[in-house]
Amino acid sequence: MDVQWFISRGKELTIAAKAGRNQGGHEHNDCGSFILCRDGVPLLCDIGAGYYDANYFGTLRYSLFVPSSRSHSVPLIAGREQCMGAACISQEVSCQLGTNDMFFMELSSCYPDSNLVRFTRNFEHQKESGIIFMTDQFTFPFPQAVVERFVSHTPIHLLSGLAIFERDGQTVMLTFDETALDAETVWEEYRGADGRKHRLYLLRLNLKQSANSVCFHFSFNLSTPPNLGG
Repeated sequence: MDVQWFISRGKELTIAAKAGRNQGGHEHNDCGSFILCRDGVPLLCDIGAGYYDANYFGTLRYSLFVPSSRSHSVPLIAGREQCMGAACISQEVSCQLGTNDMFFMELSSCYPDSNLVRFTRNFEHQKESGIIFMTDQFTFPFPQAVVERFVSHTPIHLLSGLAIFERDGQTVMLTFDETALDAETVWEEYRGADGRKHRLYLLRLNLKQSANSVCFHFSFNLSTPPNLGG
């Protein structure tokens, strides 16, 4: 199959994640990317189509922000984005549905220029507790840099070991290991399908020390965030 979708709905949280391949006329370089909603409100997003012009469907397509992996919740590995083509495909894809829904994929072929031996991404949605875990594991032949990236339509709030995504009265908290990762928020401007300029907000988690083998554990939960006022 060219595309595999994982959709898991809990009491409040819903996650949709994509495996498959980076190939096709309307395709984006987004294997492993995901959308996370709370009560139907997208807190981590996919911005959809960009502005349709000659470049969008020409040789410069993947240098543009929207169809490239830069606009999706996937990492930069050794400074490299995902590539496109029939060989850039998710492998070892598996799914398990039940009390806890799980989705696993291996994505090293999507980063052919990054000296990457192996990159796995695993989602686990514990529907009763309202927690979504994401585990990324990387293996390299020699120490390399990794930047984990998460994207949102709205500004992202940072606290110690926490990132808070807010929109339309809904929130979700992302926890991460601040001893291993430096956090920063940035934004990028892009031209949407409506022809207007929009902003996409990005959380960047930079590996502090390059390594041969890295494993990151993230969790998205419904805990009440600290007061963000002021």
